[in-house]
Amino acid sequence: MNGFKCAIYLDKEKIPVSAFRLIEMVPRGNADYSLETPVPGSIYRIYKNQFLYDKTALNPKIEDRDESPEDWIVEKVSFNAAYENV
Repeated sequence: MNGFKCAIYLDKEKIPVSAFRLIEMVPRGNADYSLETPVPGSIYRIYKNQFLYDKTALNPKIEDRDESPEDWIVEKVSFNAAYENV
């Protein structure tokens, strides 16, 4: 996954310096996960809960469709988010 998050730190002094350290990323496919230590069950449940969502209908809708290319089709699809009725 690639991306970034913009943030304004209102009380930067209250944030540990370690939170701003550079993290060296291992290129995908080169990490040896057999050397990793699993987190305790209590921490795993916290991680797992971050990915919970309301199991509701997504109601997909094709917003735009372009069939002009000879070998493929481009579609813009929208759908309801699976959280907070957004």
